[in-house]
Amino acid sequence: MWFDTFLMPRIPELFFTEGLSAVNRTISEKMNSPQVLKSFGWKMLQGMTGLPNLGVAIEEAERKIPDTGFGPTVRSLLESVNISVKIDNSEDRPEWTRQEGAGVLFYGNHQEIFEPLFLISLMDRDDISFMCASFIPHFGDNLKEHALTVLARRFTSDYRYRMNFIEKFFLPDPGITSEEAIEHNEKSIREAAIRLMNGNAVGVYPSASKNTINTRWFNGIGRILEQIPNEIQPGVLLVPVHTLPVPVFKILRNIQKRYAGGKPPENIEVSLSLGEPVSIAALSIEGKSAEEITTLLQKRYVVEFCNKPDSNPGII
Repeated sequence: MWFDTFLMPRIPELFFTEGLSAVNRTISEKMNSPQVLKSFGWKMLQGMTGLPNLGVAIEEAERKIPDTGFGPTVRSLLESVNISVKIDNSEDRPEWTRQEGAGVLFYGNHQEIFEPLFLISLMDRDDISFMCASFIPHFGDNLKEHALTVLARRFTSDYRYRMNFIEKFFLPDPGITSEEAIEHNEKSIREAAIRLMNGNAVGVYPSASKNTINTRWFNGIGRILEQIPNEIQPGVLLVPVHTLPVPVFKILRNIQKRYAGGKPPENIEVSLSLGEPVSIAALSIEGKSAEEITTLLQKRYVVEFCNKPDSNPGII
């Protein structure tokens, strides 16, 4: 069938070369073909993912960001699949979630896929950006200013441990070397530091695995902080964030139900805990290496959230 032999492999290629809008446009042009509609590949894609409806919904949401705001747009998208986000240790959202011009670096656990979206949904400030995977800007141009992209070494052309066969299907040939990836990542780290110095909000998820306690964090967060001059450090806040894990299959099932025409999505409530904000200056990081700063933040994070219900090393 045409859809199986042509469009299925083309979807990842289109996404990474031209973006989500090109994927939606191509599917829209071809989906009226009886041959496509009867194909096994189309039925599987539609039934499992909710495409094309899901892709169209994401594209429409992305276009609303300049007028509606980043946080409210994400909040509306989550609500469309019956997902609500609450702060479990505060009745009100902190001032730093609303006050533009207040530099804030927030960091936390990243055990599934959606933690950044949950936190963004609480924000009513548009000067927020995230250290994120390099594919995020392909969802639309309005995300580019919020995305500080990083490239994993294993996705580079000369790294010893390359992508597995599933990743090779969905991801294009990287076409860059490890050295180029490191240079790209350092540029994003420098930009994150500049944005903090300019009073923006930046999010980082430094854990290298789901085990936030015992696995050493990536040093990128330390490299960001060591670039903040001493005279600016008192005005930049650090806020640890803990997201109580929600099984990713539950969220994907809600998305499938909403956009593939199944049963109504169930209600999912996501709980976040926000740690006590402290200024960079309060950590006394002068003279410390990026690795030492990262270790300090990890220890503070563990102390802040170690009494959480999911705080055993296999979960947090």
